[in-house]
Amino acid sequence: MRASPPTVLFRKMRGISAKILIWVGLLSISGWVSAAEFFTNTLGMVFVKVPAGRFIMGNTEIEVDPDRCFGELPAHPVTITKDFYIGITEVTLEQFRRFKPRFEGNTNLLPYVAGVSWHEAMEFCEWLSQLEGRSYRLPTEDEWEYAAWNAMELGISNVTTDPLEWCLDWYELYEGGHAVDPVGRMSGLTKVVRGGRLDDTSKRDSQAFYAHITHRSSIAPSFGTDQVGRFGKHRIGFRVVLGDLPRGRLTPPPANFAFAGVKQNTNLAIIGPQKPYFRKRYLLPVPLDNSERQAIITSGFPPFYRGHNHSPALTVCPNGDVLAVFYTSYTEYESEVSMIISRLRFGADDWDFPEPFIDFAGANDHAPLLFTDGPKIWFFWGSPEL
Repeated sequence: MRASPPTVLFRKMRGISAKILIWVGLLSISGWVSAAEFFTNTLGMVFVKVPAGRFIMGNTEIEVDPDRCFGELPAHPVTITKDFYIGITEVTLEQFRRFKPRFEGNTNLLPYVAGVSWHEAMEFCEWLSQLEGRSYRLPTEDEWEYAAWNAMELGISNVTTDPLEWCLDWYELYEGGHAVDPVGRMSGLTKVVRGGRLDDTSKRDSQAFYAHITHRSSIAPSFGTDQVGRFGKHRIGFRVVLGDLPRGRLTPPPANFAFAGVKQNTNLAIIGPQKPYFRKRYLLPVPLDNSERQAIITSGFPPFYRGHNHSPALTVCPNGDVLAVFYTSYTEYESEVSMIISRLRFGADDWDFPEPFIDFAGANDHAPLLFTDGPKIWFFWGSPEL
């Protein structure tokens, strides 16, 4: 148990009739949970009340491997100031079909729904809120982990088994420090997924290492069954929270130097000479390019910079800048692979230092491709084990 005792253990929720409140006595290891309050809605979804409290979020293992668990670090205190209700299981396919009758998704995880996009999960919560006149939503990442640490005492199931689960937040690396009712970033590229990693490596190794409460994954919110190919068959479902959204402050996304100070004057890019011109430039600054793990760590670089940077995507921007995107890893197949980006500005002698670009956390990001299409630049990549 990682939570401190709440000041008020339980209070009855307004607007819930007595006939659908069920009290079940539970024995808590720490002693602060003596009974759990359950609520069943009109779809048969069962929710349990999670008392407000404080806990340590992130991986606190003494021998944690920062190369494989950097998304779980640093561990930091989080305070949740209000009680909330959370589903004791994920939403089932039968329940989801009350909202989308013809939905199929990934039927390998029955009775639970899987293969839904983040947007579809949000739409289900909005539909259910209108149906019952209550505030249903996805859990914040902090609420999910707080409830997961207390799953045994509260009767919550499936927190480290399929299906994986969407959370409300945009994915971000932890900054540390004490957080109160956090709600994440204002914007981003991927949404948090909890309950395990995205990659299916069962044919090659065990998933057991990633089957722990603090593991974090992320993926684009639009990925669902309406996507082309097998990406719509992913293993992501969701569970629902009943309660108002925490009042924490949305934080701005981190600045990315690769997209800062870019000159938009397309007249800078002119047709070159008739004869080819060659000049040697080292693409990545030392120590990253083909560096050993210890050299990167000793230099103080964040662990998402890795020593094996290859398979570059290159394109010339309309303003004459050159963009390069690599996937950075230590081995060819690992779930910690991510994309980094660098820019050679028009007329400059040196490349900008690489910055994090995009990462499906928990997935082997692979094979980047950039394509300049008039004023637009398209980026493509894949995940071979997703």
